[in-house]
Amino acid sequence: MVLSLKEDILVTLLANSHIDVAWLWSREETKRVCRETFENALFHMEKYGITYAQSNMIFYEWIEKEHPDLFEKIRRAISKGKWEVVGGSWVEFDANMPMGESLIRQFIIGKRYIREKFGVDVEICWLPDTFGFSRTLPKILRSVGIKYFLTSKLSWNDTTEFPYNIFIWRGDDGSEVLAYLTPHSYEAYMSKREVLKAIKEQIRKQKLPRVLFLYGRGDHGGGPTPEEAKNAYELSREGWIEIGKAIDFFEEVESKYLNYLPIWDDELYLQFHRGVFTTQLVLKDLIRRSEVGLLDLETLIAYLRILGGHIDLGDELVNLWKEVLTKHFHDVFAGTLAVDVTLENIADLIRVVAKIRYLKARILREIAKILSDEKQANKNLLVLNTLPWERTAIVKHPETGELLVVRNIPGFGYKIVKPDKKLAEGTLKLRQNGRLIVIENKRYVVFIDKLSGLLAQIYDKKLQRKLLAGPVELRVYDDDPNLSRRSVTGVPAGLFDAWEIFIYDRGRPRYTSLKASKVEISEVNKARISVRAIFEYSSFLRKQLVFVVTYLLSDEDKINVEITMRSRAKHKLVKLVIPIADSEDYAIYGAPYGYVRRRDFSSQKATEEEKAKYEVPSVGWVLVPMKGGSLIVAADNRFGFSKDGRELQISLLKTPIYPSELYYRAYLVLPEWAKTPSFAETFLSRVFYKLNKALWKYLLGRFADQGNLRCRIVLASSDKWEPIEALKTWRELLTPLYIATVSSEPKVYQLIRLDADTIHGHLKLSDDNSGFVLRIVNYSEEEKELMIRGDMIKELWDADVFENRRSKISPSKTGFKVTLGRNEIKTLILVSKDASQK
Repeated sequence: MVLSLKEDILVTLLANSHIDVAWLWSREETKRVCRETFENALFHMEKYGITYAQSNMIFYEWIEKEHPDLFEKIRRAISKGKWEVVGGSWVEFDANMPMGESLIRQFIIGKRYIREKFGVDVEICWLPDTFGFSRTLPKILRSVGIKYFLTSKLSWNDTTEFPYNIFIWRGDDGSEVLAYLTPHSYEAYMSKREVLKAIKEQIRKQKLPRVLFLYGRGDHGGGPTPEEAKNAYELSREGWIEIGKAIDFFEEVESKYLNYLPIWDDELYLQFHRGVFTTQLVLKDLIRRSEVGLLDLETLIAYLRILGGHIDLGDELVNLWKEVLTKHFHDVFAGTLAVDVTLENIADLIRVVAKIRYLKARILREIAKILSDEKQANKNLLVLNTLPWERTAIVKHPETGELLVVRNIPGFGYKIVKPDKKLAEGTLKLRQNGRLIVIENKRYVVFIDKLSGLLAQIYDKKLQRKLLAGPVELRVYDDDPNLSRRSVTGVPAGLFDAWEIFIYDRGRPRYTSLKASKVEISEVNKARISVRAIFEYSSFLRKQLVFVVTYLLSDEDKINVEITMRSRAKHKLVKLVIPIADSEDYAIYGAPYGYVRRRDFSSQKATEEEKAKYEVPSVGWVLVPMKGGSLIVAADNRFGFSKDGRELQISLLKTPIYPSELYYRAYLVLPEWAKTPSFAETFLSRVFYKLNKALWKYLLGRFADQGNLRCRIVLASSDKWEPIEALKTWRELLTPLYIATVSSEPKVYQLIRLDADTIHGHLKLSDDNSGFVLRIVNYSEEEKELMIRGDMIKELWDADVFENRRSKISPSKTGFKVTLGRNEIKTLILVSKDASQK
């Protein structure tokens, strides 16, 4: 693109403050920082006429509740066009690990709040400091009315430079947003010199002479300084620099330059901070449990209403969502928090999980009452399925504790069964063959080595083939910080122990492969067989890690692996390594409401960008194509994966030093020359960073992920390469069946039926209680037709995610037909018949 640069250059100056909801300071301190920053911004707004942008809708609620006078001043500044509300999401979220529905709720709750309080709609997604972005994010953004996207973090890449600052970002369904990667930090210093540097950088990349220049102190708040505000005022009189808003910048780029912009049709992978998918297992586990619990709670509430019952939770559900969405802030979900802040957030989540558990039990009791007949003396078992597809699972009787195999539980429905001996019967077989323990069900034969404790082989009877190319291993790597690796802008990776993966920084990673100290058959019954192996890792005569790995097989078409860990390790990274027979050189990884296909970083075909993806995120599942089918791996709270040839690796445990505010402050005062790539090559640099490592480890060091930890892994196979197969395996791992005793005859009932094999759906009561919301997602590259059936459905409406009805869908004799485009998210509203009419 060639333009008349001299005449066309225009810079928009916008003050901001990226305030971390949580990082190195307590919630109360963050609230104080918000108040002081907002007062400062308003003062300079009045004195110098600057504009100011603020994201994180939670901050506005804090101010409304605790400082109503300040809130009113902000309202007046917004109405005058001097204060810009950006982001629209409840917090600046992590964009790789949350569930898709959670990202939608970020904007539903955030945008509804801001519309109600200020009468404004937000069209800019504002994530300057988030650690990478899934390819599914554009469709989620467009579904919630977001047209524009801003970040700064991609400039931290450590292998290749991201090629554009202004571009069109296309998602997996074809949705597009206008994206802006700032050519400078989100807290650049406001001076003519820095503005000219930003213009130079922008012109170097694209020769597109338009810059949105963000300035103001961030992280711990502050906003614009008096000198910066004055500089902005004086520069704005030069004609080619203006004080304005982000929306002005985006709308002008859209109107003048849209046809000249490049298209980025991929994820926005950050080549840095690859350890954030693994650090802080307890925190990540609680976040995932609270997400799944809330989704199930919503579906159970919908079931209760469909069955004629009612429960009034008031604002309780929204408040629970706000708590959970707050924990999706990028430094919280990443686990890159100081010690005290970590404990504060864990305590919050424990309360949330307990509250959700209480509410689910309460609703389940109400459903059991409705389905019980006082005249019926027999007590049978009610099994509720909150997922949209049929399930077969092992359940525990709530009164006797007996394990039972319940088959063919309908999707979005329930089954009432007699808990007799037939339900305890299975097809399991157990034998020992030399050094091998052999467990068999109707689908798999599993071989476990009694000497090593390793899962040696899986034979799939349906595919008639072996699935593994070797035993499944536990590997322990040294993960010491390395400060010679830097971003392309000179940021040392070693300063970010909790954020980074260091095992590849010194060539081929070295590891210790663990062998079991004890192997035993721990459970044998008609419903389930399990084998337990204990692995230990010691260093300098000190036992640092103990793993108890339990392999479980039942009549479900999957192999469960439960791992409990006791950690006293420092600077270790533990991976579960699964060698897959005849695997392709790529894999498909789960993403929020979708998936990402990635080539192996070690493939001979890999580009430089792909080689940098040696640790990648997933929401919790991976599908590995192989000859004749695929292997599926699902995890309940582990999000970091890598694929090196035939080996799929799950990062189970990372034990870095907790981030420290003292260390952060020390880094801020380093001279600029000490932060450049050239300094990393000097002798002085090596000496400096050895001292740095010692300081960090012995004066500041408290290590994360210590004590008792747990995770669950599931292995399964399919004769297809369809992402939906892996999605189902993962959601069944996360989502329990709900069990109660009822006075009722055996019965099978499906409340809503979705006739399509690639569709996932979530059912909830509408926010205005006038119907039910069904969010459906097509996990396919092809357009799909879906037939929706249900005795309770009176009307079906196409709607937006804010539950505004758009068009009525006409029924046919067989149900309601809905068409979904490739990878599309669609929201439907179901209006039900009265309970008395069913």
